[in-house]
Amino acid sequence: MRELTQIESQQISGAVVASMDEALEGFIWGLGDGAMTGMSIAGKFGGAGGFIVGGIAQLVGYALTPFIGGIIGGIGGAIFGRDMIADTLAHYRESVGTGNVSHSLFS
Repeated sequence: MRELTQIESQQISGAVVASMDEALEGFIWGLGDGAMTGMSIAGKFGGAGGFIVGGIAQLVGYALTPFIGGIIGGIGGAIFGRDMIADTLAHYRESVGTGNVSHSLFS
């Protein structure tokens, strides 16, 4: 059994970037895109708790989600590359961002 070349292993897995330049580009792109995605989604879903709890949830969400989204996006971008993390985060914004949040517990 022979060993796979780098090109063959990339075609099979499709998960690893080819160079450190691509990993750095993916990290920077994922860091920014993940932070903005986290912030834009947090404000929407944080307000579902009503006036007091929802307000606190929005404040915490706006403060933490840029960091969490940036870390997740940066790591994903470094592993998978800029194009894949951009497509993944765009799909996340489209699918999660279009939902309806009810402000009532019984509706």
